[in-house]
Amino acid sequence: MNQGHMVISRPRFQFTKTLDHYYSFKNDPLGFTSDIYQKWGEFFRFKIFHKSYVVTSSPEIVDQVLVSKDACYKRYNRNLKPLIGNAMLAADDDDWKKKRRLSQPFFHPKEISKTRELMAEQIDRAVLEWAKDHDGHRWSVAKLMQRLTLAVVSKVFLKQDVWTLSPRVLEALDNLFELVKARVTNPLATPLWVPTPSNVAFKREMGLLYGVIDGMVEDKPGSDDESILIDRLIHAVDEESGYRLSSQDVRDEVIQYFLAGHETTANLLAFTLDFLAQSPEVQQNLREELLSLEDDFPTMKDLPRLKLLSWTIQEALRLRPSAWFLTRMATSDHQLLCGTKSYPIYQNDLVIMSVWNIHHRPDLWPEPDQFKPERMAHAKDFAKHAYMPFGAGKTSCIGNNFAIYEASLILSKLLRNFKFEAIHSGPVPYEGGITLRPKGDVQLKVSQLS
Repeated sequence: MNQGHMVISRPRFQFTKTLDHYYSFKNDPLGFTSDIYQKWGEFFRFKIFHKSYVVTSSPEIVDQVLVSKDACYKRYNRNLKPLIGNAMLAADDDDWKKKRRLSQPFFHPKEISKTRELMAEQIDRAVLEWAKDHDGHRWSVAKLMQRLTLAVVSKVFLKQDVWTLSPRVLEALDNLFELVKARVTNPLATPLWVPTPSNVAFKREMGLLYGVIDGMVEDKPGSDDESILIDRLIHAVDEESGYRLSSQDVRDEVIQYFLAGHETTANLLAFTLDFLAQSPEVQQNLREELLSLEDDFPTMKDLPRLKLLSWTIQEALRLRPSAWFLTRMATSDHQLLCGTKSYPIYQNDLVIMSVWNIHHRPDLWPEPDQFKPERMAHAKDFAKHAYMPFGAGKTSCIGNNFAIYEASLILSKLLRNFKFEAIHSGPVPYEGGITLRPKGDVQLKVSQLS
């Protein structure tokens, strides 16, 4: 056998090990996959009962799975279907392509720039309220960012005002993410038709959310407004196939963007503000950069010259990537190469690509746990796929430009008007579920600037 290659056989079923893997993965998927890299390196295969898994922390393998050998894989997001139906994130490959083509034009930078006034209106409204009620006190940053980003996406995607929504709706959103997290990380999750307490709770919260979304859709003005996502979706026709979205499809897509569009950006903002509170010099330098603007809200054309703002957001996404893992299911037997090693992949293997591990590899990122925005000045020197907060390949996140612009507007408004100070030692705790989130709330001392 060639000594430069390692061949790994299909793992045998070992009851003790599979139980250990099951409980470790179920209880702390982020910790479990991080430990795998520390103990076993870039590639590790394990079984949980009948299911075979592979965890990789190799940019080289990621490139093969998502790009050069993507034909050997299919998307695997079936645990999201109860939450978002057959929306793009959970759709099979053929449906995914059609739905991606229909939504893509809305997320072009030129189109996103048209949403600036809508977003600014919601941000101004929130900041005015917070300044009145919270100046000089602690802000529950994670909760406030969730509320604000929900208002922004509702206005931009549905042209609806959510400030009058009951706190119960926000509670339902939090509960849904926890319930889906439990399903995503549990290979033995019971079917939803089984009336377990968690399944009953899931259906209750989904019913509440469906009611809110359906009400928004019904109340939406009937005109074809191209600055509003739902109008685009209702009237969109795929030029290649003539495909249109059904009413159910539109609702699924709206729920997808409603959930993903506010959750991930809110987490990014909470983590970023915490990092800046822990790094007052960076915060002040960024504030000075933003004060060079004539307006609280940068235009899309302003962004290229706001280098520290860009680096800060990029570094926060490296340290705390919302999409901390990616998954694909193998559709055929084949080999993956990593350096001099060759690893077999078998049909139906579930490949978990740990974005978190890649973003924290010391050989790729010196002092990987330190917040150093200036390192992003050298982005062109990064190894391929060493940085991928929005995924990679043709299935990379469709909303990345929207998320960055929304975060830029919010950070600009906040940092031009407020000073953020840490009230705890070190970065806030975090946990990995469907997304990477702060564990609990993020409390910061906030003072209004004159």
